[in-house]
Amino acid sequence: MKNTMKRFFVLSQIALLAPCVAVAQELGDIEVNSHLNQSLNARISVTPAQAGELDTARIGLASDADFERAGIKPRPVLDAIKFKFVKDTDGKQFIELSTQKPIKEPLLDFIVEVTLPDSRLMREYSVFLDPPVTPQAPPSSPHTVAMTSRTVPSQKTSATPPSPVIATRSIEPKLTRSGYGPTMRPNTLWDIAKAMYPDTSASTQQVMLAIVKGNPEAFYDKNVNALKAGYFLHTPGKNLINQISAADAEKEVTLQYQRWRQYKRQQSSRKRELTRGSSL
Repeated sequence: MKNTMKRFFVLSQIALLAPCVAVAQELGDIEVNSHLNQSLNARISVTPAQAGELDTARIGLASDADFERAGIKPRPVLDAIKFKFVKDTDGKQFIELSTQKPIKEPLLDFIVEVTLPDSRLMREYSVFLDPPVTPQAPPSSPHTVAMTSRTVPSQKTSATPPSPVIATRSIEPKLTRSGYGPTMRPNTLWDIAKAMYPDTSASTQQVMLAIVKGNPEAFYDKNVNALKAGYFLHTPGKNLINQISAADAEKEVTLQYQRWRQYKRQQSSRKRELTRGSSL
C-alpha cells in the first residue's frame, strides 16, 4: 500500500450510501497498481453483511442521474472500466477494476455502485494516476486558429460577394527552460508541473502551487484545477517552490480540489434549477 501511495494520491473519497444499506456493508478505499498510460489495474475492498451475498450482487458505475447529483460529469474513458468481484488468498473480497486499453487521463472521478438483493451501495472515488517514468512535455494536439477575410465588391459592380476565405495555422504548445505554452483545454497543471520538474527535488504539488503563484492570471480564482487556455506559464524558481513544504502543498492542493468540486456542484445545481424554471 505504501508503494501504491507513492504512485498516486486520493483527492477525495465521499461515501454516498442509500438509507437502506446495513452498517456492516462497506465499500472500502481504492488501491491502484497501475500508472498513467497503462491499462488500469485497481481494486476496492468490500465488506458484505453476510458471507456469499456478493454472489448475486451487481457491480458497475452509478447511473448518469447519480453522477449529476454528485456534480460529476460522466466521461467516455469511464465506460472502458470493467468490474469484477474477486477473492485473494486470505479469502478477503475485492472489486477488481481493469481496462484493456491504457488510461491517458491523470484524473479519474467516478461513482461505483453495488446492487445487493435488499440494498444498494455507492461511493465516489477520485484518484490521480502518476506517470511511470520521467514524463516528457505534456501531451497536446495542434490548436487550429481560424482567420477569416472577405473581399467587399465595389459599389459600381453588382457582383455577389465571394465566400469568406478561411486560412488556418497550427500552434503547437512548447516546453522550454523558461516555461510552457500556450496552454490548451486538454492540459492539466499536474502534467505541466511534472514536465517542468521531472526530478524528485520537489513534489508535484509544490510545483503546481508555485506555477499558480508565478502566473496568477492564467488561473480562475488562483485554483490549480482552473487553468485557462491560451497562456504561457513561466517556470517557477526553486525559491518560490520551496515556500511551502511538500506535506502542506499536498493538503493545499487537496483543499483546492474540494473547493473546485463544490463550485462545480453549485453550477450543476443552478443549471438544473434554470432548466426547471424554463420548463414551467
